[in-house]
Amino acid sequence: MSDGWSDTDKRAAQKIATRAKACAESEVLKLFHETQIESVDDLWALELKIREWRRDRQHVFNLVYARAEEQIAEWMKKRWLSERDIAILSPARRKRIASGPTFTTGTRE
Repeated sequence: MSDGWSDTDKRAAQKIATRAKACAESEVLKLFHETQIESVDDLWALELKIREWRRDRQHVFNLVYARAEEQIAEWMKKRWLSERDIAILSPARRKRIASGPTFTTGTRE
C-alpha cells in the first residue's frame, strides 16, 4: 500500500526524518556539554537523564507513511524541523502538514 506517497515525497520524507533525528540528537549533546560533572553522583545523574532521553525518542523517528504527515508536524512542533526543511515535499503535502492538528509554527536556527 502506498498511502498516497509518491516516490519523490517518500525520498523527501526519509531525508526529513534524518534531519529531525539529527536535530533531536543535538539536544542530548547540548545536555552533555552543559552539565557540570563534579562527582560520581553527578555522572550517574547525567547517565540517567541521557537514558531517559533515549527511551523517549528511540522509536520516534521510525517513519510510517500512514502517519508520516502527523510525525513531521510533531517534529516541527518540537522544533526539530523548520518549514525550510520540509520545502522538498510537494505543496499539497506541506499544506496538509501545516493544517494538521499537531502543527504549530516555529523557527529553528
